[in-house]
Amino acid sequence: MAMSDREKEMPCERLAVRLRETLGAVVREIRPSPYDGVALDVFAGSLTDVAEAAPKLKSAGFWLLPAPWDGRSLFLAGAHSADGREALPYLIAVFPAGISVLQEPAGLGAARADVAAMREDGVKDAVFALLRRKALADFYLGRTVEIAVDRPVGYVHRKEKYTLTYPLNYGYLPGVMGGDGEELDVYLLGVDTPVPSYTAAVIGIIHREDDSEDKLVAAPAGVVFHQGEIAAAVEFQERYYRTRVEALYPKSCGVIVYRETGAGREYLCLLQRRSGTCSVPKGHMEAFETEEQTACREVYEETGFIVRPEPDFRAEIRYDLPGGKRKCLTLFLAACKGEPRLDSRECVSCAWLDAVRAKEVLPEWYGGALERAERLLGQRN
Repeated sequence: MAMSDREKEMPCERLAVRLRETLGAVVREIRPSPYDGVALDVFAGSLTDVAEAAPKLKSAGFWLLPAPWDGRSLFLAGAHSADGREALPYLIAVFPAGISVLQEPAGLGAARADVAAMREDGVKDAVFALLRRKALADFYLGRTVEIAVDRPVGYVHRKEKYTLTYPLNYGYLPGVMGGDGEELDVYLLGVDTPVPSYTAAVIGIIHREDDSEDKLVAAPAGVVFHQGEIAAAVEFQERYYRTRVEALYPKSCGVIVYRETGAGREYLCLLQRRSGTCSVPKGHMEAFETEEQTACREVYEETGFIVRPEPDFRAEIRYDLPGGKRKCLTLFLAACKGEPRLDSRECVSCAWLDAVRAKEVLPEWYGGALERAERLLGQRN
């Protein structure tokens, strides 16, 4: 099942981005594979962590293959769409970081056969049907589409057990078949009047974890909705499903937590387990939350501190993420006393650092916010 160089190159970037988003700091390196039939070689800090992430990988469109596992490699199947209508499965090999891979890993033949069967059977293969639907949704994120609206604002949809009245326009992409065998559905946000069709940019994906389909979310060009706003807008229907919102414009809120000591002012820095980077306490906004509610909730969940943000400080930071996403981070400022009670699922460790050292360990985009905090607190003293 040898692939041409061109066939291997096309999916590699998107597959690598999705893997890094899903596995975080577990992934140490990703590179094109030298093995026939394998798109990527992934080097991970722990193969066990990759195996235990199987449910998360499945939600993101990757399948842990049942090839024999000798503790030195495992295999994933993923899918990529080059045209937004069809997709192909691709094989991914995973190795422990630092290993020197010189010979063909055990189980590769069986993994190749599994992916070859997916290519042969297409959507008749249940695993590939899942991978395909994730790949199609991923293809459209950030693209401009023409939506045919069949349930405009105010449409009443009577179901067997409940009735839905649509507060927004809802339609589909003509000719693009979704995971349920029908045309791929789209929520249209930011258009308050009924329309028969609309050209819009896809800004989000509603991943349904207990259904056979996912939904796209679109908005007029230049209109931004983050994942909390998307979740709130589609809650009227998605409340009946277990869902995860993936947004082109994700938003997080957090708090620069500080304390005054005899040796000077110190800021709380957390080493995040998933990303392997340092940050202040922060996290994604959820549906119907205000910025301050999100920030305070995240501080409490990650550190156990109950904080009250200071009214005269708010900083907004924007930066690019892989895959064309643009993140917004809103930061508040709050004092605290005592020591944090870390959530070990989220944080590896923490440190109290002065402003100079905090700027060194935190990502560069925190620099301006820390300088503002120092100026404000310095003026008070």
